Amino acid sequence: MNQSDQIYAFGRTVKNMNQLVDFLCDEVERKIGVPLGELDSPKLRMDVVRQLDEFGIFSLRYAAIKVSKRMMISKVSLYAILRKLPNV
Repeated sequence: MNQSDQIYAFGRTVKNMNQLVDFLCDEVERKIGVPLGELDSPKLRMDVVRQLDEFGIFSLRYAAIKVSKRMMISKVSLYAILRKLPNV
């Protein structure tokens, strides 16, 4: 891999956008102390989606699909949560 193939984000080098999405999801899991697939309250789900949105993760192609799978919710549910977030 040469330097032009690398992505630098949040102080880390990743190989591709898929790996970046995983890294950001892992960071949020580490912060909240719960795997994304085990979130048991709507408030916690909204907080996780808000954090990921602040990272700009949903501007990446297919990130919503990957995040919804990690959270074990449908893509439609994820978009519903995103719509409920306050616009800043």
